[in-house]
Amino acid sequence: MDFEPFLRHFSTNMNCSNQTIRSYRNDLTLFEAFLKQHSIHTLAQIDHTIITNFIQHMHDMANPRYGRIGLADATIGRRLSSLSSYFEYIRATSNPKLRNP
Repeated sequence: MDFEPFLRHFSTNMNCSNQTIRSYRNDLTLFEAFLKQHSIHTLAQIDHTIITNFIQHMHDMANPRYGRIGLADATIGRRLSSLSSYFEYIRATSNPKLRNP
């Protein structure tokens, strides 16, 4: 998936900091890797169940920064916000029938 047009749009129109854009890029890249692991290749294949599985994946993943398992709820929330914003961008720019799961 090509996230760069979305990130440029977000950076320009939402006046976000470079750190926010870097975080969103990392969030989307992590989600893309998760999708590849589960043989999901199109946005149309993503539904509520996939998002629920992604949330569980984030709760189960190693968090070496804090020496524990699972990401903080705030991090998970930001990652979901990144995904939601990306889906809304795709809906607005190229695929109005796409559902935001």
